[in-house]
Amino acid sequence: MKRIQCQDKVLTIMAITAGSGSCWEGHGQQRRGKERREGKGRYEEKKVMDDWERREGKGRYEDRREEVKKGGKGIYEERKVRNDWERNEMMEGRKGRYKERKKLWMIGKEGRKGRYKEKKVMDDWERNEMMEGRKE
Repeated sequence: MKRIQCQDKVLTIMAITAGSGSCWEGHGQQRRGKERREGKGRYEEKKVMDDWERREGKGRYEDRREEVKKGGKGIYEERKVRNDWERNEMMEGRKGRYKERKKLWMIGKEGRKGRYKEKKVMDDWERNEMMEGRKE
């Protein structure tokens, strides 16, 4: 909180926060340190809660870890297992699909490569023919 001249408004706010009427008491570190010493404050509450929850083995963190252990690994395991056999199954199917897609892609491109290949093949034997023709 910024230090404003001790007006009534500020005084009341300070009185609520610091439990005192003086403008200076309860500013920043001082107040926080005092509250911590007295076991007040958000930090303390949280820590105390965590402490007994830790002892009890409870707490949001623990629960979440359990969930992650159960759900996370479970999902992961399932996914891994599923992937193992699905991979094999899919690979069987995908091998064909992949090849087909490659073929389609080649055709679709007129498979730039396809046309080029054809041209090259044509050129090869044509070149040979032409060379023979030229030689003669």
